Amino acid sequence: MNLKSLIQINALCIMASTVFHQAQAANLKPGLVGEYFKGRFKSIPATEKPFYVRVDKQVSFANSTGDFQGSKLGQNFTARWRGFLLVEKSGEYTFSTASDDGSRLLIDGKVVVDNWGDHSWGKKSGSTHLSFGTHPIEIQYDQGGGECGVIAYWMPPGGKETPIPASALFHNAEDANIAYDKKAWEKANSSKGKPGNNTVPGGAIPLHFGNFIGTAVQVRQDEFGENRAFRGTVIRLDKDGNTGILFDADTMRMAAGWTKPSIKFEGLPFTGSHGRFPILSGDVLFTNKALPGWAGSEGNLSDPREGDYPRLGPLPKAWAKYKGLYINGEKTLLRYTVGDAEVLEYPYLAGEEIDPVIIRHLEIKGQTTPLALVVADVPQSEIKIDGNSAIVGGITFSVASNRKVKFVQEGTTLSVQIPAAEGLSKILVGYGQASAAPLFQREVDGTETLEPLTKGGPARWGDPIVTKGELGNEKGKPYVVDRITVPYGNPLEKQMRIGGFDFFSDGTSAAVSTWDGDVWIVKGIDEDLDEITWKRFA
Repeated sequence: MNLKSLIQINALCIMASTVFHQAQAANLKPGLVGEYFKGRFKSIPATEKPFYVRVDKQVSFANSTGDFQGSKLGQNFTARWRGFLLVEKSGEYTFSTASDDGSRLLIDGKVVVDNWGDHSWGKKSGSTHLSFGTHPIEIQYDQGGGECGVIAYWMPPGGKETPIPASALFHNAEDANIAYDKKAWEKANSSKGKPGNNTVPGGAIPLHFGNFIGTAVQVRQDEFGENRAFRGTVIRLDKDGNTGILFDADTMRMAAGWTKPSIKFEGLPFTGSHGRFPILSGDVLFTNKALPGWAGSEGNLSDPREGDYPRLGPLPKAWAKYKGLYINGEKTLLRYTVGDAEVLEYPYLAGEEIDPVIIRHLEIKGQTTPLALVVADVPQSEIKIDGNSAIVGGITFSVASNRKVKFVQEGTTLSVQIPAAEGLSKILVGYGQASAAPLFQREVDGTETLEPLTKGGPARWGDPIVTKGELGNEKGKPYVVDRITVPYGNPLEKQMRIGGFDFFSDGTSAAVSTWDGDVWIVKGIDEDLDEITWKRFA
């Protein structure tokens, strides 16, 4: 080691020692003073008494359920940590907060990071120039419902991003003596939960939404980051809503499937809360990354869209295009194109209730080039492919077809290779807890074709709902307002928040859409509004 290096190391040691002695001289103690308040506050009133007070070494709390890190608060609370940040090197510092829900970070009384608002786990950053020495720091956290967690990061000049270390956080010893009702806190009950992402207890798909729900869904974290289906369709596969599958209309991928209650519905149409959307949280049978669900030209699965993962918007039209879905009784069919091929897909549940199998029944026509269908994410080294079955852990993926198809694994992606063919190709891909290849082959041999199911099925919603309108009685005004009465509190348990309204050409009937994706046909909008009928269409 040369003399210059020794001088640099000695200078750094002197600076660190100086900072440490600054802290000692100011009677600073390790950690930040954390105050926990019942209720949600954009700005905590000076008169508000905290429910709990303690010193936290760091603000580095991963997403979890139950109460927040032993605070006995899990829903609808606000937290604040205050103290001092010790800076050993002057320069530009980048700070970030990741949280569910909102968070802020202030240095020297100024907001550096604003990550406030109701949202699932999300991260925002900001930068500021800091001089050598101590700086007041404040971190604020707001929790609504669902999971809770917050992590404060920094990236010093020339360094890497890490949670702000305990060695840089101090507080004035006197500031920790904040009064709170200790006896009330000790009597309060704790709500146990589990650490980590996606641990909110899952539930069934609500039946009153019908066969499917169009919504964004938080899938899981994968090797690239947060896996989300922004244009998702949750399809119910059984009469109780315990089994479902998630299709992503941007990428034509089957993003996930489950055979136990595994999805928690949050967000405006479901719980009335903004900045949230459903999350997969229970035992999921399979998932797929937020990448194309079918290979492009020459077997390419690389995402052509721009932006950070997960990317927004649909695949190029020449690659794949979503055409919509069909409802026939309890059956839901998807239609889309992949290249020049037309695809109909019908997901359903087969097998015994104690050993259910999810099957994707696909029919392809007009296919002039080979295709590759993405089946599932799999561990790179734990999968065994044996002919038309692929086994990983206790799950078996199987494929059967009237064509010569085969499984291929590339990294963590399992796909089915489909050769070009004239006429109709019928392919069944299955996901089950046990080997089910014989079941799949029987299904291929005996399954009906899908095209007839696109012609519509029997009515599903019963008789129309009837309301009586209200004629306006305004006099001497430029116009009169007649009111079309909305069927709130209807027997279908639908929340009638109107999202769109448009008349048909006859002037007495209209199509109405609602915030949760329903379409209603309304008739009887005539001169007397005496009998208005609302018929749920989809």
